[in-house]
Parts: sequence; structure tokens; C-alpha cells
Amino acid sequence: MTFNYVPATVAIVFYIACFTLGEICRTITTRIFKQGTLPYIFLIEAIGTLQMCTCVYENGIMVKYYGPMGFFFTVTVLLAMASTYNRGSFGSPLAPIEMYCFNVIPLPKLLTVLFGQVLGGAYAFVCAKLLWYYTQHLANEHSFQFKYAHKCVMNYKVDFIYVLLFEFVGCFVLRFLISKMSEKVKFYAIPVLVSSLLTSGIIFVGVGGLNPTVAASRLYGCLPVDKVWFVITYWITPVLGWLSAAYLIHNSTLKKVAPVVEKKDSVKEKKHTKKNNSAKKNN
Repeated sequence: MTFNYVPATVAIVFYIACFTLGEICRTITTRIFKQGTLPYIFLIEAIGTLQMCTCVYENGIMVKYYGPMGFFFTVTVLLAMASTYNRGSFGSPLAPIEMYCFNVIPLPKLLTVLFGQVLGGAYAFVCAKLLWYYTQHLANEHSFQFKYAHKCVMNYKVDFIYVLLFEFVGCFVLRFLISKMSEKVKFYAIPVLVSSLLTSGIIFVGVGGLNPTVAASRLYGCLPVDKVWFVITYWITPVLGWLSAAYLIHNSTLKKVAPVVEKKDSVKEKKHTKKNNSAKKNN
């Protein structure tokens, strides 16, 4: 059995084009806007999301020709590269929503991030179609995608209740396990973890989301899910799963910190009492 390298080569060229264009746009943004300002955050988020969601359109080729393991390897590498070059872009609304709920970032920054993701996700299909158009003579898959990508269908392998359960549990597990990782291993471990969960979704569920922005960009409007159930399944459910884990993490952290604070206060109080007693004796 010979390895068919042509689809992989075409996909790799597609990914390189996405990252190259994204890096050019980020470099221009960095030179024009001051880092940390709202316009900078908005554009960096929009560019990072556009790059990521455009790459997702090509992942279907890897699944078709190389199966779940090909998909797993591809997503792992793409996520690792994104974390290197994206200049702080979230690429998902889950983390910024959590940060806002726990008073880490203000509302203006949250809205800026979300609007950037909406813009990037919305134009990803346009960008993918442009790349397919200019490369359709090189690959039959790109010609097919250019003509029929808008007629998408989600093929579920399980009852729909399990799709909801996968999105909730998947995001819960993802957030919980990330909290247990040290900073040294996060760069490697998070891409592997996310890719593992998404690959499990393909194998057991049929379609995996776990990222509302990517799911909306790639799957919104696909049959057989209507718009209301799509929002419930790929937006509300992942957010609830993520925030449920975040609440447990923050709550347990506070409980661990509280005894330490109380202990420090009691030590200070004892020292203060000793000083007062010694002062009284001297008097």
C-alpha cells in the first residue's frame, strides 16, 4: 500500500498560505497600533480567528484521506503553530467569557474580543473559497470544495442528546485538565488535548465542536440542525460546560487560599498581642 502524498501536500500549502497571510496582517497591525489598545486587540483577534477558521475548512481533506490519526496530527501541529504566532489571540470565546465572569477583564475588552472573532469567523469561508478558486486546477478536492462546500451536512453517529453531552463534557474536561497543567507543559499539552477531544468527536459522535467560534464559522447553516438548536448545541452548551469547570476551579482555589490567609492573620494577631503585653510590662 503506497502513501498518497498529494492531498497532504495540497493541504500543507493551503495551511502555509493561511499562516503567511495571517502573519503579514499581524505585522502590519503591530506597526500601526499600540499593543494592548482596543483596536489592536480587535484586529489581532479577527486575524487569528480568520486564519484558524480558514484552516479548519481544509481539515476535511486530512480526514478523508488519512483518517482520524491524520486529523489528530494536523490539528495538533496547527494549534501549536497558532499559539506561537497568534500574538495573544484567544481564537475561542470560552476563555475571555470566563475571564469576564471572574472580573479578570472588563466588558469593553470582552466585547472587542468577541466582535473580532465574529468578524474573523464570518470571513473565513470567503477566504477559503478564494484559496480554493486559485488552486482548484491543482487539486480535485479544491475544485469540489469550491463548488459544493456551501451544501454541507453534519453526519451524526449518535442520538442528538449525546452530541449535547459531548459538547458539555468535552469543554468541562478541557478546562479542568488545563487547570492541572504546569506552565512548562501547556504549550505542548493543550494542542494534544484539544486535538484528542476533537478526534474523539469525529470517531464517536460524528462532528465535534468544543469551540463556538470555529463551529459557527464552519458548521452554521449545515443540515440537519436548525439555527436555534445550533446556537444551543455549539454555543450555549460549550460555554456552560467550560464555566462549570471554571467555577469549581476558582471555588476550590479560594477555599485553599482562605485557610492560608486566616493562618497569616492569626499569626499577625498573636504577634500584635505579644507586643502589647510587652509594652504594658515595660510601662
